[in-house]
Amino acid sequence: MKSSGRSHQQPSQPPQNPEALIRDILIRAKQTGDDRKPDFASLLQIAVNDPEDTEIITLLEEKLQESEMAAVMNPDPFRASNPTLIDELPGSIVLGIIPSSGVPWCITPEMLTTHILIISRSGGGKSNTILILLCQLLEMRKNDQTV
Repeated sequence: MKSSGRSHQQPSQPPQNPEALIRDILIRAKQTGDDRKPDFASLLQIAVNDPEDTEIITLLEEKLQESEMAAVMNPDPFRASNPTLIDELPGSIVLGIIPSSGVPWCITPEMLTTHILIISRSGGGKSNTILILLCQLLEMRKNDQTV
Protein backbone atom coordinates (compact mmCIF):
# COMPACT_ATOMS: atom_id res chain seq x y z
CA MET A 1 0.00 0.00 0.00
CA LYS A 2 1.36 3.42 -0.90
CA SER A 3 1.96 6.05 1.73
CA SER A 4 -0.93 8.43 2.28
CA GLY A 5 1.42 11.28 3.04
CA ARG A 6 0.96 10.88 6.79
CA SER A 7 4.01 9.98 8.78
CA HIS A 8 3.38 6.65 10.47
CA GLN A 9 5.71 4.97 12.87
CA GLN A 10 6.15 1.74 11.00
CA PRO A 11 7.51 -1.31 12.75
CA SER A 12 11.01 -2.18 11.59
CA GLN A 13 9.89 -5.75 10.98
CA PRO A 14 6.51 -7.36 10.37
CA PRO A 15 4.61 -8.44 13.48
CA GLN A 16 5.36 -12.00 14.59
CA ASN A 17 1.69 -13.02 14.49
CA PRO A 18 -0.38 -10.51 12.47
CA GLU A 19 -3.59 -12.56 12.84
CA ALA A 20 -3.35 -12.36 16.64
CA LEU A 21 -2.64 -8.63 16.39
CA ILE A 22 -5.72 -8.12 14.18
CA ARG A 23 -7.80 -10.19 16.63
CA ASP A 24 -6.57 -7.96 19.48
CA ILE A 25 -7.44 -4.85 17.44
CA LEU A 26 -10.95 -6.21 16.83
CA ILE A 27 -11.50 -6.90 20.55
CA ARG A 28 -10.31 -3.41 21.49
CA ALA A 29 -12.43 -1.88 18.69
CA LYS A 30 -15.54 -3.56 20.11
CA GLN A 31 -14.74 -2.09 23.52
CA THR A 32 -14.35 1.43 22.15
CA GLY A 33 -17.19 1.14 19.62
CA ASP A 34 -14.83 1.75 16.69
CA ASP A 35 -15.96 -1.51 15.08
CA ARG A 36 -19.26 0.25 14.25
CA LYS A 37 -17.54 3.17 12.49
CA PRO A 38 -17.62 2.65 8.70
CA ASP A 39 -14.09 3.96 8.03
CA PHE A 40 -12.59 1.81 10.77
CA ALA A 41 -14.56 -1.25 9.66
CA SER A 42 -13.28 -0.77 6.09
CA LEU A 43 -9.67 -0.58 7.28
CA LEU A 44 -10.21 -3.62 9.47
CA GLN A 45 -11.58 -5.58 6.50
CA ILE A 46 -8.46 -4.67 4.49
CA ALA A 47 -6.27 -5.85 7.39
CA VAL A 48 -8.17 -9.15 7.61
CA ASN A 49 -7.76 -9.71 3.86
CA ASP A 50 -4.05 -8.76 3.92
CA PRO A 51 -2.66 -9.32 7.44
CA GLU A 52 0.88 -8.56 6.27
CA ASP A 53 -0.01 -4.91 5.49
CA THR A 54 1.76 -3.25 8.41
CA GLU A 55 0.72 0.25 7.36
CA ILE A 56 -2.98 -0.59 7.76
CA ILE A 57 -2.34 -2.28 11.10
CA THR A 58 -0.39 0.78 12.26
CA LEU A 59 -3.22 3.07 11.14
CA LEU A 60 -5.78 0.92 12.99
CA GLU A 61 -3.60 1.05 16.11
CA GLU A 62 -3.41 4.86 15.90
CA LYS A 63 -7.19 5.19 15.53
CA LEU A 64 -7.74 2.83 18.49
CA GLN A 65 -5.30 4.73 20.66
CA GLU A 66 -7.17 7.97 19.89
CA SER A 67 -10.50 6.37 20.84
CA GLU A 68 -9.05 4.80 23.98
CA MET A 69 -7.58 8.15 25.04
CA ALA A 70 -10.93 9.85 24.39
CA ALA A 71 -12.65 7.19 26.54
CA VAL A 72 -10.20 7.86 29.37
CA MET A 73 -10.67 11.63 29.11
CA ASN A 74 -14.48 11.47 28.76
CA PRO A 75 -15.76 8.14 30.13
CA ASP A 76 -19.19 6.85 29.16
CA PRO A 77 -20.73 4.81 32.01
CA PHE A 78 -23.03 2.98 29.60
CA ARG A 79 -20.40 1.84 27.06
CA ALA A 80 -20.36 -1.82 26.15
CA SER A 81 -17.14 -2.49 28.00
CA ASN A 82 -18.75 -2.04 31.40
CA PRO A 83 -19.28 -5.17 33.52
CA THR A 84 -21.63 -7.68 31.98
CA LEU A 85 -22.01 -10.01 34.97
CA ILE A 86 -24.20 -9.05 37.90
CA ASP A 87 -21.47 -10.32 40.27
CA GLU A 88 -19.13 -7.63 38.91
CA LEU A 89 -21.56 -4.79 39.64
CA PRO A 90 -21.42 -3.15 43.06
CA GLY A 91 -24.47 -2.68 45.18
CA SER A 92 -28.00 -3.86 45.56
CA ILE A 93 -29.93 -0.75 44.51
CA VAL A 94 -30.83 -0.96 40.84
CA LEU A 95 -30.88 2.40 39.04
CA GLY A 96 -31.51 1.11 35.55
CA ILE A 97 -30.54 -1.36 32.87
CA ILE A 98 -27.44 -1.04 30.66
CA PRO A 99 -28.99 -1.04 27.15
CA SER A 100 -26.06 -2.78 25.42
CA SER A 101 -26.02 -5.78 27.77
CA GLY A 102 -29.35 -5.82 29.61
CA VAL A 103 -27.48 -5.95 32.93
CA PRO A 104 -28.77 -3.89 35.88
CA TRP A 105 -26.77 -0.77 36.80
CA CYS A 106 -26.49 -0.83 40.60
CA ILE A 107 -25.16 1.23 43.48
CA THR A 108 -24.60 0.50 47.16
CA PRO A 109 -26.63 2.13 49.94
CA GLU A 110 -23.39 3.74 51.13
CA MET A 111 -23.13 5.58 47.82
CA LEU A 112 -26.35 7.39 48.71
CA THR A 113 -24.74 8.98 51.77
CA THR A 114 -22.82 11.35 49.49
CA HIS A 115 -24.37 14.00 47.29
CA ILE A 116 -26.54 12.84 44.43
CA LEU A 117 -27.61 14.77 41.35
CA ILE A 118 -30.34 13.61 39.01
CA ILE A 119 -30.56 15.60 35.79
CA SER A 120 -32.88 15.13 32.85
CA ARG A 121 -35.19 17.06 30.59
CA SER A 122 -38.79 17.64 31.57
CA GLY A 123 -40.58 14.30 31.56
CA GLY A 124 -37.28 12.39 31.52
CA GLY A 125 -37.99 10.30 34.63
CA LYS A 126 -36.31 12.17 37.49
CA SER A 127 -39.24 11.78 39.88
CA ASN A 128 -39.73 8.13 38.94
CA THR A 129 -36.03 7.45 39.51
CA ILE A 130 -36.24 8.92 43.02
CA LEU A 131 -39.47 7.01 43.70
CA ILE A 132 -37.93 3.69 42.58
CA LEU A 133 -34.83 4.42 44.65
CA LEU A 134 -36.92 5.10 47.76
CA CYS A 135 -39.07 1.99 47.21
CA GLN A 136 -35.95 -0.17 47.01
CA LEU A 137 -34.59 1.39 50.22
CA LEU A 138 -37.90 0.77 52.01
CA GLU A 139 -37.96 -2.84 50.76
CA MET A 140 -34.39 -3.34 52.01
CA ARG A 141 -35.35 -1.95 55.41
CA LYS A 142 -38.47 -4.12 55.51
CA ASN A 143 -36.33 -7.20 54.83
CA ASP A 144 -33.95 -6.16 57.63
CA GLN A 145 -31.07 -5.44 55.32
CA THR A 146 -28.60 -2.77 56.35
CA VAL A 147 -29.51 0.63 54.93
